[in-house]
Amino acid sequence: RVYVRLRVFDIKAIRATDSAVEIDFAIYVRWYDPALIHVSRKAFRRTVHEYEQLWSPGLEVNNGIELREMWDGNASWNLKDYETGEMKYSQRYFGFIANQMDLRDFPFDADAIPITIGPKVHQATHVVLEHDPDFPASKTHISANSLLDWDLLPDTGFALTTGRAGHANATFVIIAARRYMYYVYKFLSINVGVCAYAWAVLLIPATDIEGRLIMIVTIFLAEVAFGLVLAEDLPRVPYLTVLDQVVIGTYVLLFLVGMETMLVYVLSVPDRWFSLCRDGANLAVAVDVASVFLFPVAAILVHALCIRRAFKARASIFTSGPLREPSGSFLL
Repeated sequence: RVYVRLRVFDIKAIRATDSAVEIDFAIYVRWYDPALIHVSRKAFRRTVHEYEQLWSPGLEVNNGIELREMWDGNASWNLKDYETGEMKYSQRYFGFIANQMDLRDFPFDADAIPITIGPKVHQATHVVLEHDPDFPASKTHISANSLLDWDLLPDTGFALTTGRAGHANATFVIIAARRYMYYVYKFLSINVGVCAYAWAVLLIPATDIEGRLIMIVTIFLAEVAFGLVLAEDLPRVPYLTVLDQVVIGTYVLLFLVGMETMLVYVLSVPDRWFSLCRDGANLAVAVDVASVFLFPVAAILVHALCIRRAFKARASIFTSGPLREPSGSFLL
């Protein structure tokens, strides 16, 4: 039976583009070795070479990418108690771990950062991992947070699983919630401004189709450029983020404004297709007036519906923390 716990010294960066987290953390492991009970202090001098000859669980970070071990053997190994044979091993790591992010709720998302450790050789029948009972599993000590755009939740997750090859794994999960106000100021506020300009098109006389279409095309190109700038900060994912949905919804609104412009033009200009119908000019005015009121409602609904689910998921994390399924996987 091997007891494990985690301490996080700092999280330097969460990189969505290559699914990695730059982190500084330490793993503390302890177990009881019957062979070391009342061992002679003269025969066992507690050197690194002697420690390495003893039995150990041989744990490694399974999702480590570029991790460096920061502590040497003298700092890592420790025969804590000669009476009980309690052994301790600790190692500090600095570098990158793999972190597959779900960006559907971006920029109102939260990220479950996993640190998974397990033995290299021993299977679950030989090594049973447990969280160190002397430390609460739901409270991982986090010394610092260098992230400018993320908040770290105090509650953490812990789960025990068995890998495909029969090895026991322990997964610690740190919850990070994105600080979204930057994206509200830099992106969503601009998108609201784009919608306001599109609404202003409806105030131009229906007969001035050239002025209307030039303004619509200009706004549409600005929205396309907005989407391209946004895409530079995100990896290519097979689904739409919240901001993607807002941008696409704005595309649809701009298209509808263009269609409305064509409709009121052919209704109001003499000698055009529908201008000969009864009260064509009055009908064009009625369509314009209705559009002036309906367009802001549609724009608000596009933004509200896209953002609502993301905020709901985010609120559930802050109120309940990381949830664990019976299988050991984590839910947000």
